[in-house]
Amino acid sequence: MPNDHPGGGVRERILGLGWAALRYVVVGATLNLLAIGVFAALWSLAPNAKPVLLNVATSLLLFPIWYFLNRKWVFQSAAPFAPEVRRAIAVYVLTVGASATLIWGLTTFWSLPAIVAQIITVAVIVVAGFLVNGLWTFTHHGKG
Repeated sequence: MPNDHPGGGVRERILGLGWAALRYVVVGATLNLLAIGVFAALWSLAPNAKPVLLNVATSLLLFPIWYFLNRKWVFQSAAPFAPEVRRAIAVYVLTVGASATLIWGLTTFWSLPAIVAQIITVAVIVVAGFLVNGLWTFTHHGKG
């Protein structure tokens, strides 16, 4: 995953992975707070817009920040830009879709309260996102 300690032993690799996970959580929490502000601003500009459209617009506006922070700070990637950004877009879109699907499924089929479904969804998506982004999106040597 991240290359915090290239060539290090097992202990160093685990510590590097832990620090990358912590950075990933910090980026996610920061962007979620920013997303609330962006969503609110868009809503004030278009109060009759459907919330799902505002959510999509918010996600599109925040993608460049998400990508830059994950590439440079979380995973410290040196992979070629073009194939990496294609993978990042794919993962970003899939995680947004997976989040919506998971929340829908938990509230529809399991009859969970929306807030409980959201908490479960965030936990699942954070872990899955970290693994997919670390193993595939932000690789140091990956090809397309």
